[in-house]
Amino acid sequence: PIFTHYPICRQGVLNSAAKGNGATWADVLYQRDTIRIYNVHLVSNRISGQTEDLMTNNTNLRDRNTWQRIKGVLRRYKNALLQRTDQAETLKQHMLACKYPMILAGDFNDIPSSFVFRLLSKDMTDTWQRCGNGMAYTYAGRLPFLHIDHVLTRGNIRPVDIEINRVNYSDHYPVVVRLKVGR
Repeated sequence: PIFTHYPICRQGVLNSAAKGNGATWADVLYQRDTIRIYNVHLVSNRISGQTEDLMTNNTNLRDRNTWQRIKGVLRRYKNALLQRTDQAETLKQHMLACKYPMILAGDFNDIPSSFVFRLLSKDMTDTWQRCGNGMAYTYAGRLPFLHIDHVLTRGNIRPVDIEINRVNYSDHYPVVVRLKVGR
């Protein structure tokens, strides 16, 4: 859901076949402007446990069972990637139909060099790229340095400041962005 103390004109949900994933959107009245806000959670790879196990248990790369486990991880990654791609294409079509300035934020479960990120960020401002410093990792799991949570803007919404708070509330670190609306 999207919470705001500004009036919401319209809102909706872009459902996904994957349970617990998808996007919510709201058109919010801010001063005299309408701003579209998207909150997304794209399909997770659900491979963290398996990859952590492969990384930490003195894995023998000469063992046939190890390669079966690696193939299983890659198969799960591929299936999740195909689902995320479908979600991203649906979301992008919805975004393209919107004439308002917008904010797209959430868990993309993909890094900035991925197809999904490049698709969603086309013609958008990446707030981390614009005003971030240092390592941008947002995933708090044992797989290090994954930047999978993003905030993008379009139109007259500009990032002023961004920080990633390294606190242990969940398996993701909170991303806090200060934005300026207007010229």
